[in-house]
Amino acid sequence: MYFLIADGEPAAEVLLLANSREQAKEVDFKICDTLTKQIDPKSKNLKVYRDSILLNLTNSKLKVLSSESKTGDGYNCSFGLIDEFHEAPDNKMKDLIASSQGMRDNPLLVVITTSGFNKSYPCYKLREVGVEILNKLKEDDSFFISIYELDENDEWDNENNWIKANPSLDITVSRKFLKEQIQKAKNNPSEEVGVKTKNLNIWCDSSEVWIPDFYIIEATESINIDDYKNHSCYLGVDLGATSDLTALSILIPQEDKLLLKVHYYLPESALVEKSLKETYKLWKRLGCLTITPGNVTDYDYITNDIMSIKKTLNIQKIFYDPYNSTQWAIDCTAKGLPLEPYAQNIANFNRPTKELERLILSKKCTIDNNEITRFCFSNVTIKSDHNGNLKPVKYLDSKKIDGVISILMALGGYLTIPKYSNTI
Repeated sequence: MYFLIADGEPAAEVLLLANSREQAKEVDFKICDTLTKQIDPKSKNLKVYRDSILLNLTNSKLKVLSSESKTGDGYNCSFGLIDEFHEAPDNKMKDLIASSQGMRDNPLLVVITTSGFNKSYPCYKLREVGVEILNKLKEDDSFFISIYELDENDEWDNENNWIKANPSLDITVSRKFLKEQIQKAKNNPSEEVGVKTKNLNIWCDSSEVWIPDFYIIEATESINIDDYKNHSCYLGVDLGATSDLTALSILIPQEDKLLLKVHYYLPESALVEKSLKETYKLWKRLGCLTITPGNVTDYDYITNDIMSIKKTLNIQKIFYDPYNSTQWAIDCTAKGLPLEPYAQNIANFNRPTKELERLILSKKCTIDNNEITRFCFSNVTIKSDHNGNLKPVKYLDSKKIDGVISILMALGGYLTIPKYSNTI
């Protein structure tokens, strides 16, 4: 209502977007209708219609839309508000509003939402970008983000923590109400996800992520291997399927921590054929993904990159999955590269999995700033056997964890090498 009346925009156009027509009419518009009657009870200047409010003094209007609305109308939005964005399955309406603001001198688009439980929807991706900006991994001064949530390891049923996710606790949200909701969730686990997402702003998933994003981002910095000329290093190569993502990890031991950097490769055909093709295109534009010609990954690109790394770092060992990599291994060995097979069984991954978690949580590990690596970490869950051995697995087939697997191969191999210094 402020942006309709007092923003100073000539012919202001305020668009309020909800996910359904019912939400748009019964929640968003009803609030605006009520406020309009309080401001102008005799309707001298503000006219209320079925789904819009007009301010004739400045030829301005407020209109409520839903994702069910037809999108053929031409808009010239000065202020847009998107409610409960976590439910939106795509960016269609958000992009529609944003693109309509191009002619405005001082446009503003606001997204407000609780958390949700579908991290594949665009809301969680937008949140990830915002967190990366807050942690100075990306730059965008036009994007303001404010997140009210519990900290990692906070007990969700501890009353002292609720203020973190509810800054207006005891003002617009009563403590009594929260207590009742949380007790219901504890009594009936099927309600737990709803209470955590709606009342405590906790993103929930069908699976538990191995290491939460917070720790991965905290461990992330840009790593330039040229700064470590002649340092020893260990490589892990996860060739993966010939038509999908392949990862090459570099592990550089230092006296007080380990440095980890990952290169990624993908055949050109995946940009058209794979379900993640739009994500792959984004990674290509960001420069964190090498595209090889054809419909299978050209392993010569990986070999050439290893030979380039060899000019800067002292490669001690290259650990690789022997399955379906015989010819590549023969070619690398012929070039004098120190290859060593690393089988993909759970026993081989148990020690590096536990050690990498320890290193990250104790801040003794630095991970290169690469969006694909963060994506891979976010997809990992842990499989255990009856002996307590651990191995990372992806919780959905469409999720990629190749970068994490190659890191663990490099780390697992490194841990088997006798150490004669005080490096980690």
